[in-house]
Amino acid sequence: LYYHHLQACFDLRKYAHKSDHLFSISGWLRKRDLKPLKKMLDADQDMMLVTENPEDNQNLKPPTRLKNLPVIRYFQMFVEMYGLPSYGEIDPTFFVAVTYTLFFGIMFGDLGQGLVLCLAGILMWKKMKMPLGRIVSVIGVSSAIGGIFFGSVFGLEDLLPGFGVLKGNNPLYILLFAAGFGLVLIALAMSLNIINGIRKKDPGQWLFSPNGLMGALLFFGNVAAGLTLLLAKKNIWSPLYLTLTTFVPLLALFLAAPLTRLMRREPHWMPEKAGEFIAESFFELFEVLLSYLSNTISYVRIGAFAISHAGMMLVVTNMAQMVGGTVGTTLVMIFGNIFVIGLEGLIVGIQCLRLQFYEFFSRFYSGGGRAFAPVNLKNNNGGI
Repeated sequence: LYYHHLQACFDLRKYAHKSDHLFSISGWLRKRDLKPLKKMLDADQDMMLVTENPEDNQNLKPPTRLKNLPVIRYFQMFVEMYGLPSYGEIDPTFFVAVTYTLFFGIMFGDLGQGLVLCLAGILMWKKMKMPLGRIVSVIGVSSAIGGIFFGSVFGLEDLLPGFGVLKGNNPLYILLFAAGFGLVLIALAMSLNIINGIRKKDPGQWLFSPNGLMGALLFFGNVAAGLTLLLAKKNIWSPLYLTLTTFVPLLALFLAAPLTRLMRREPHWMPEKAGEFIAESFFELFEVLLSYLSNTISYVRIGAFAISHAGMMLVVTNMAQMVGGTVGTTLVMIFGNIFVIGLEGLIVGIQCLRLQFYEFFSRFYSGGGRAFAPVNLKNNNGGI
């Protein structure tokens, strides 16, 4: 403990400044720690405490300290892999925990295999002290619940009643559900981006960005019209509707840079080179329109992997029936399930993470924060 105390004191040197008549240390602390520190320093007449609230000074860049419930906290490692949220930015850990767990349960739905994953995660966590084991145990439970819904136990679909993945038109329904799920997540990501932009007082982010208010109006206005035409056979693309949901948002996205500078009251808000600005804005707008389509289609992989998982287990069960005999059938089912759990479980886990980073985070999250790492200077006698 003594050496840890000396190390902490040594690390504090980078926060210290000394002049002829003054020695100062600057740093960050939690609000709840302010009163105890002030009480301690007030006892010494030669010491003075000066504080500043980062909410009153936007130039200050405080570190980030995440606070989540225990189960949600398991998924902080994924957020940290991408980057901690900056001060004032929404912490996406809760959304990651919920969506990642749901993704895995849908894409890898099997009661027996889910319970195996849960037990493996507990062993990784308790015996091997691997933080990833806690996540594996949670998604194992999700996989088991998904297996109950699909009616699958180690690939056998005649033991439980359920929504058979490969029965009738069910594969089509699963793909449509995945696309609809993707639309909900895109709406959530855009909403979070608007909130972050308002917090930062950045009109370019919450109003004129592809994931801001204008982008949401363009995307969901046309999605709503398309679904109305497809399902109700009714065309709502009137001139007024097209103007409000297509032409105005497209123009706002095209002129996003100068409009943002204008709202910030910058003196030189007009582009200096009109031709270069038009060409650059055109291709950026074209890329935005392609990203709307590709991101929506990308969520279809949730349903595609659910179908793929059921197909792989169908191959295993058919091979077991072809081998025949109690011993042969049992061995094929055991090794087949081990192979699917190991290979497809890893692939699905990576794909779930990919959906988080590239389809979800990219719409609202920057992750440019740094961790709050407090220094403990208490010695063995409780002093400093």
